[in-house]
This record gives sequence, structure tokens and C-alpha cells, in this order.
Amino acid sequence: MLRADIKKQGNPGGHSIISKTADVSPDIRIVYQITSPSSNLAEFVEKSILDLAVSSIRAKESFFSDFSFVLEKLNKHLREFSREYSTEGLSVFLSGLVGDELYFSILGRSTVYFVKHDQVMNIAQGMDTDGTEFSYVSSGAVGPGNTVFISNIDLLDHLSEDDLVDVSRIYANRWSVVDELMERETAEERADIIIVYNDAGKEKNTSGVEESKSTLATVFQQLGNAMESLKKNEFVGKIVGQVSQLIDLGNPTVRKIVFGLGVAVSVSLLYLVVSSVFSGQADTAIPEEYRQKLVDASAAIQKASKELGNPELFRTHMKEAEDLIFEVRDKQLFLNDVTKLLSDISVLKKEANGIESFSLTNDTLLYGSGSDVVGIFEESKRYYFLMKESVVGPYVHGGETKSYALPDGEEAASGDMVGDTLYILTATNRVLRFYKGEFSYVNVSGQPVWQSAETLHTYNSNLYLLSSTASGSDVARHRPGVNGFSAGSSIFSDVEASTQLFDFVIDGGFYLLKRDLMIDRVVSAPSYARKSIVINKLPDGYRLPENSPEPRMFLARSPYYLYVLLGNAVWVFEPNSKRFQDVTSLTYIGQLEPVGATIHTIYAPEDGTLIVGTDSGEVHTVKFEVTDGKIIVR
Repeated sequence: MLRADIKKQGNPGGHSIISKTADVSPDIRIVYQITSPSSNLAEFVEKSILDLAVSSIRAKESFFSDFSFVLEKLNKHLREFSREYSTEGLSVFLSGLVGDELYFSILGRSTVYFVKHDQVMNIAQGMDTDGTEFSYVSSGAVGPGNTVFISNIDLLDHLSEDDLVDVSRIYANRWSVVDELMERETAEERADIIIVYNDAGKEKNTSGVEESKSTLATVFQQLGNAMESLKKNEFVGKIVGQVSQLIDLGNPTVRKIVFGLGVAVSVSLLYLVVSSVFSGQADTAIPEEYRQKLVDASAAIQKASKELGNPELFRTHMKEAEDLIFEVRDKQLFLNDVTKLLSDISVLKKEANGIESFSLTNDTLLYGSGSDVVGIFEESKRYYFLMKESVVGPYVHGGETKSYALPDGEEAASGDMVGDTLYILTATNRVLRFYKGEFSYVNVSGQPVWQSAETLHTYNSNLYLLSSTASGSDVARHRPGVNGFSAGSSIFSDVEASTQLFDFVIDGGFYLLKRDLMIDRVVSAPSYARKSIVINKLPDGYRLPENSPEPRMFLARSPYYLYVLLGNAVWVFEPNSKRFQDVTSLTYIGQLEPVGATIHTIYAPEDGTLIVGTDSGEVHTVKFEVTDGKIIVR
């Protein structure tokens, strides 16, 4: 189990330095060091780190992806902060201790030395950034008797490698040794030193600890040896030449592109070397053609990262990279490299397609019941939550909320509100009316029973039911009468062939979501018309994922957006006109995607906020805004 100790030396010298640890779960601890000329900036970064770590890091099994998500969000927060305030001089070391594994990333500059026996290695070499965004994630095991030193200053400017080795070997009086050594130097700036060690070896003489291939020391020692031998390898020389022509990492602009995507797109040559170290395979054991395919794939990813604003070129380079990677994966070669490259592709696709992730936390929670949320509705600033077996409401923040069980063991399939009356379509194809805490069954005249239906919506006191048969789908309108509702009449023209539909919504006209995920528009004034509408800027991935529920549509009035809940993402579209009679096209804006939750339904109130209902029976508030045509979660 990894532990962390912190020692503060000297005067801050005008800088704010925060070095702390925090437990986010019984088996995960984060360790961070923030150095900034501004105390406000340092406190902002610390609060962001703690908020995101607590809300996003779930379990050790998913730590890498959770940690990467935290870095993505931190980069976004810092970009927003830098629009109004300077981040110059900011450096952050952020790490996670998970069992024997150390994961870390750096913003700006930090020194990180790994000590294995009498060897001292700088494992943060090449991770320095321009101080605006975090670099990639580095990780490895720290075995018993090994030590990692982290500091805001370069310790080797004040201590020798032998000093670090000596400190690493002594546990009981570690800090007294550091004090004695640092007193030899006159440091003008304060040195915060963090020591990470594996407490399984604290009572042992580490000089006799057997070498472990899984330790960071082994990886970086072999990496160094491999690099020396690779310099003499004609094939690798060719790779280096090709990569160097494509990527000028000395160029600050290029570095920002490469490392500015949350978790950076890594250089393929490093993948190849590290993969061979972990797999224990000699260079000659790997067919050169597959190494070349990964080099070419990485080069294609780099090209794609420069074409985020050009969808066609971006897709071309992405497809080229994916084809090469899948070919290598099919041969079961370089699997570590393949996984990381696919992760880089996922990050780039999210950036290109405007996908914004959000976390559901206690701060965003409105209500939680443990039952599936079927629908969310609002009347006079009071919410009603339609659960599978009950109605909850009216809900007022801070007030008492009542729950009413559906009668006769009924289960809700769909619902909608007219004024303060909630109409519920049940799984038995009956319609319930809920009004002021009371349920009653709704009659239909002119037909024996309510037709078999999947979805119920209301508009202008009418009920609209979506029904599907083998020949197509129909949307029937039922008008209110003296004793219930009238028989259904199709909203379609008598001569018009119907198509299979997933869902529909009403804004005066109708949006119809077809089975191919395209959208038709139906209006009746000044004359009946049904036509397909164009969806502009539609990215890749607009398809129904396997084993996911049928997609649903939702409308927001202000701003006037159309939402499609597809898989577990909310796709946001903006109509080309505020007048429902004049809508002829939609423009894709972006996607909202939850972390660690599954969305069942949403509601879009008129303030631009999404109310989200999940499979766990929780209802959360998600606030976002659209800036420069992109979605930003607030």
C-alpha cells in the first residue's frame, strides 16, 4: 500500500504552495502540489481538484478513466479561468495512490524522482507543459523499498543522488535526514517535498529486495537501455525521422495541440518501447510491419488533431488510424499500445463532436427514490416525477414531498401534463388521470378501448398516442369530451403512407423521429404538409447503440432546442426558426453525456437547465450554456 509524507522547507518567497493528500475512498488517495504566484489561483485549483476527485473517482478498477476525466474537466476549468485571470507561473502535480500503483500528471513543471536501490530516475522527464493544461497520465507500480520524491524545486540542485538514495533507505527518521541535508543549502524559495513510498517495506533492508519487472524502476531502466540500443537501430531511426517530420514537439503551438486535449495524444515511439518492456518481448520478436502500422496510426491521429475544424479531413484521418489499429489488435500484438491509442481517439472524437461530460453529485440531486424515472414535468414552478409505480409531487425544493402509488398495481409507460393534471399511459394500455393527489381512469368514446400505444403526449388539452404495427406507425389525436376523450384520428393525411417511428413531440407542429433516426416535420397550417428536414453538422456516431433503449425526443421553449436521448447521451439540436411553421432544418450543437449514470428521461425547463432522471431513481439538475456554438456545462 502506498503512503505519502509531506515536508515544508523554508520561506514561500512570494509564492503560494499547497501540498496535501486527500482520501476519496478507502483504497484511493490523491496527492497534489500546487505552486502559484497567486493564492486565489492556487485555492481555485485546489477546490476544483477536490470537487472533481470526490464526484468523479469511483473505484480503483476504473481509476485510470476516472482520473483522465478529472484532468479533462480541470483543463476546461482552467481555460475558462484564464479568460479573465492570468494563470502564468502555475504548476500542479496531481497523483493518485491506488494499491501499489502511482498515477500522476503535471501542469507546468514539477520534478519527480524515482529511487530504486541506488538508482535515481527522473520519471517526469518530458511531461512539462506550458502551464495551461495537464499533460498525459504516467503510471506504474512502486514496490516495497522504492521511493518517489516530488517537489516544486529540482531536488538535485540541492541534494545529490546519493542523498536521495540514503533518505529512501531510512524510514524511521526520514525527515530529520532531509532537514540535515537541506540545511547545507541556502534555498531562496520554499521547497515542499512529498515522499511516496510502499509501506510494505518500511521495516526491511531494501538493499536485498528482489527486482520486480512491474516497478517503475524496471520500466524506466529498460526504457533507457532500450533507447540507447534503438538509436543504433536502422528501423527505429527511420520511424523517428518520419515522426519528427510530422510532429515538432519543440514548437509551442504544436505542443499545445498535442497536449491540449485533456489527456494528451502520446507519441507512438514511446508506446512501442514501453510495450516491449511490459510484454518482455525482444525487438526482433515483433514483426516490423505491425510496428510500422502503429507508427502510421499515431501519425494519422496527430494529423486528425490538427483538423478538428474540418470534419471531412478529421474523419478521414480517424478512419485511417482505426483501420491500422484494429489490424494490429486482431493479431494480439502491442495490446497496451492499442488500448492507449484507442483512448486517444476517443478523446479526440469527443472534442471534435462537441461532447460534454457531466457528473451527478449530491450538489445536483433534486430527488432520489430508487425507482425508475419515467417522466419529469413542471407546473407553476413545482415538479412532478412520474416513477414506474408512483407519482411524486408536487415537489418544491426544501418542502415536503408526497408519493402516490399507482392504483391496481399499474405501471407507467409514458405520461404528460395539461395544466396541473397528469395523464399516464400504463403498461396495460389504459390511461390514468392524476389530479390533486387522486387517480381516476380516463374513458375513450367511439372505440371499445384505448389502442395499444407506446407514447403519450398532450397539447392544447388533446391527448396524442403513438401506436406501431408491422405496416407503420400512427399518431392519433383524442379530443377532450364531456365524459373522457373522443376516438382517435390520425394526424397524417389519408393518402400519406406512414413510416415506423420511435417518438414524436409537439410545438404546434410535430417532430417525428423515424427508425433511421432522421426527423420528419408535420404542420397543418396554413395547409397540411409532411416533409423530411435537414440536420446540419451531424457528426459520426448518430446511430442507436446496441442493447440500448429506444431513443426519445424532448423540446425546450427557451432556448428553443430539440433534444434526442440516444443511447446514454443527450443530442442537442437547434431549429432554424423560432416559428414552428417555418422550421425546415436543424443544426447539431453538441452532446451531454453523464459519467457513471444511465439517463432514463429528461425535462427541459425554460431557463436552459436540464432535469435528468436516472435508472437509479434519482433526479438531478444539469446546468449548461451554449457559447460560440459549443455546449459548456456550468
